[in-house]
Amino acid sequence: MSIVPKQPFGLSGPNDDEKAKAVGKYVYEKDSSYYLELEPSGNFVLFQGSEVIGTYEVNGNAVTLFVARKPISTAKLEEGLILDDQNDRWVRSRVPPPVTRQPERQNEPTSAAAKLLGDFAPKLGQLTEDVLFADVWERKELSKRDRSLITVAALVALNRPDQLRFHLSRAVENGVPAEELIEAITHLAFYSGWPSAMTAMSIAKELFSKAG
Repeated sequence: MSIVPKQPFGLSGPNDDEKAKAVGKYVYEKDSSYYLELEPSGNFVLFQGSEVIGTYEVNGNAVTLFVARKPISTAKLEEGLILDDQNDRWVRSRVPPPVTRQPERQNEPTSAAAKLLGDFAPKLGQLTEDVLFADVWERKELSKRDRSLITVAALVALNRPDQLRFHLSRAVENGVPAEELIEAITHLAFYSGWPSAMTAMSIAKELFSKAG
């Protein structure tokens, strides 16, 4: 089973209206534990045993997924479903509600906390988005590139693999090359501990290998 076709569908000219129609959660028809969620912000989450997080673009009837700014998948978008290269269907599970909160922040990611906690702890999700991403990350005293590098270093040192997976991809989006992140993890092995660095490097290898 694959969501990656052998050839892109080759359409060009991204359209915001088409992108809006693509937003939603798509469940793999043959195994409902697999899903692809396309978010209004332009970010995606793909779960196939483990999570892959990145960005996406819609061009005509093609949706392309990117990790670390490199395309990893292009699939055919039809009304209410996505078709991969084997014509396996990923069916949209529900029609997403209209986005009314702070549309000016569409370029910001939906936080992992908000996604994971949902209605269980909405206040923590709100604080993560409104304080952490919309306020702290937007402060001008440090560039987003520097904030990403600092965040990755902290997550490696604290051995927080779930959050690290997201922030490695975000770091590349913010201008930190994959090679620099790999070197940072290598450097941290001697300050934060070998096991933490090995865990971090395995995550980096998984993400950047798919991106390549």
